[in-house]
Amino acid sequence: MLPFKVSPIGIPSALTWNDFAFITNFVDEIPINLFVEIGAYMGGLAAVMAYRTLYRPDFTYLGIEILDNKPHPVFKKELQRLTRADLIIGDCFDQEVKDRVKGFVSRAGCATILCDGQHKPREIIEYHEMLKPGDFLIVHDFSEEKMSKENPARIDVAPILSKPNFVEATPIEWQGMTSMFAIKKV
Repeated sequence: MLPFKVSPIGIPSALTWNDFAFITNFVDEIPINLFVEIGAYMGGLAAVMAYRTLYRPDFTYLGIEILDNKPHPVFKKELQRLTRADLIIGDCFDQEVKDRVKGFVSRAGCATILCDGQHKPREIIEYHEMLKPGDFLIVHDFSEEKMSKENPARIDVAPILSKPNFVEATPIEWQGMTSMFAIKKV
């Protein structure tokens, strides 16, 4: 079992309060119109983002989770009544899933993709290309130790992160306070 840190609305999450604060602040300050979460797991962050669609008419949430039995059943039921929130149960690397996300990203004003599944380096590689200028990619637990555990094939993400059309976008006030790392496509 994961060492869950918080349960914002009763659904456990592997994020810390600082991670939640970073994401909600980021979504509001930019402002983000589409938030895609790869690795929704039980739905702790997913529920917060999905309910945000009720209060922000310009905001859409799309989650992806490979394990159908992990998202909280009440959350899955609630999604049926939310018109701008959805959860894809499937592998984020399946072409059909990627095509669906790409369609959402292409129609959104400003999109953000959160890589928080079990294969973050591959998620970064396969999802960064669908971003438009002005869009963001956020990676949870972006550290050398965590990335090497999730990266047995030693996929090198440094070339992506150093491309001239991507710049680091983690606000200075959040650096060191959260395990999130953000880049912006320019």
